[in-house]
Amino acid sequence: MEGRSRNSLVLLIVVVGLTTLSYAGNFSSSTEAMEDRPNILFILTDDLAYADIAMMPNLQRLLVAKGTSFDHYYASYAACCPSRASLLRGQYAHNTGVKNNSGVNGGYAAALANKIENSTVATWLHDAGYRTGYIGKYLNGYPEGQSPTYIPPGWDQWYSAVAGTPYNEYNYTLNENGQLVEYGSGLSDYGTDVYIGKAESFIATAASSTQPFFLHLNLYPPHQPAIPSEQDKNLFPNAQVPRTPSFNEPDISDKPAWVRNLPLLNATKIASGDKLYADRLRTLQAVDRGIERLITTLEVRNVLANTYIVFSSDNGFHIGQHRLWPPTKVTAYEVDIHLPLIIRGPNVKPSAKVSALVGDIDIAPTLATIAGVTPPSFVDGRSFASLLGNTKLVWPRRSYLLHHWRVQPLNNPLTWIDHIMLALDPAPDFHGIRTDRYTYVYYPATAERELYDNVADPEQLTNLAATRPDLVAPLHWAFAKLLGCKAEKCRTVENQPIF
Repeated sequence: MEGRSRNSLVLLIVVVGLTTLSYAGNFSSSTEAMEDRPNILFILTDDLAYADIAMMPNLQRLLVAKGTSFDHYYASYAACCPSRASLLRGQYAHNTGVKNNSGVNGGYAAALANKIENSTVATWLHDAGYRTGYIGKYLNGYPEGQSPTYIPPGWDQWYSAVAGTPYNEYNYTLNENGQLVEYGSGLSDYGTDVYIGKAESFIATAASSTQPFFLHLNLYPPHQPAIPSEQDKNLFPNAQVPRTPSFNEPDISDKPAWVRNLPLLNATKIASGDKLYADRLRTLQAVDRGIERLITTLEVRNVLANTYIVFSSDNGFHIGQHRLWPPTKVTAYEVDIHLPLIIRGPNVKPSAKVSALVGDIDIAPTLATIAGVTPPSFVDGRSFASLLGNTKLVWPRRSYLLHHWRVQPLNNPLTWIDHIMLALDPAPDFHGIRTDRYTYVYYPATAERELYDNVADPEQLTNLAATRPDLVAPLHWAFAKLLGCKAEKCRTVENQPIF
């Protein structure tokens, strides 16, 4: 194992009421020697589809081959701000109160109104003695309602955009620990490289201390407009959206009305989708180089062996699958909710795969468990840290709740910005569940349903809702019991057999 060897890690199953799996190391409280606690680097991308990581060679070599991949990791809400709120709090969106990216029911304004920043994985680890750092994209709309120099609780180091065009990778302003710093259009201003550089500096400083660190690095790629760095702009000249069976799906007669009314994609849209897809892959190359840079920094600073590296995305992304247009997310289809999750670290099995059903509400309690911290009782998720050392452990969850609430614009009548928001939020309100085999979705406004057997039909071409009432009834009952659940009740219901 690279770098300084750490004390042996004992992985065990702790059965506490709900048979939640958790982790125990050679420490049990914050009074133990802090140098024995592992460091944590959490790298989060934006709108990264599950299949995209195949085009990231450093990630494959340094994380996938050296760590454990979770094959059934899902976003409970496939949109940036709700997902990121769940990642910070370990709660479903109905409990964070962040129900969209913007409007009266979402964005940073909703996070502020619901005071979710007062208790997050940052405050838990900071209060337990960790040096904490946040770099990159924060909750959508930040710092609305606050000073541009505002830093949320729990973060010792803070670098996040407060103005300009950070999604374009150029011409943005960062709040750097309470100081506003402008970045322009020069090659050295490319956002992904800037954030990676700040992460390297954070690690270098933190590694010289006996205090463990938690660094949350949030990169914008491959989010639209997907502007690649200068050195990558000519890569993948022939890239196309994979022509899977669901791409521009010929027969959508069994889909709900909002999908059924979509026309076939024409040549112009297909060409536009292919260009976006190629640009997305190009932006990911800077992320991929950054992964190598960060692992090199950890190794040179002699802390790699005692550092967990977590890589994932806030949600997936569709470009023409099931005829969905424009390219965005927010649906319950696999392309939007099924995400990559790879973890490397002390005693984590290399080149291993886990089939357990896990999701974004589990990240915060898992990071807390790794750090030897007990998360608050309001958390809905559960730690899956035990699976990192034993990928074959029995996992009790049978279902995972899926949500979507349509954006509620702030203006009446609607402004042009509101119309754009609504265009990028095409799905009606829905609720549903993902099990290890099935996806079930219910649209309350129309009483329409979707049911897919993801084993027999991984492309989700055949909606079984009308032909399999024997499956619909128990799945509907299961998701209905999860609606409005909180904390322990969520886990209890998730563990119950459905059939």
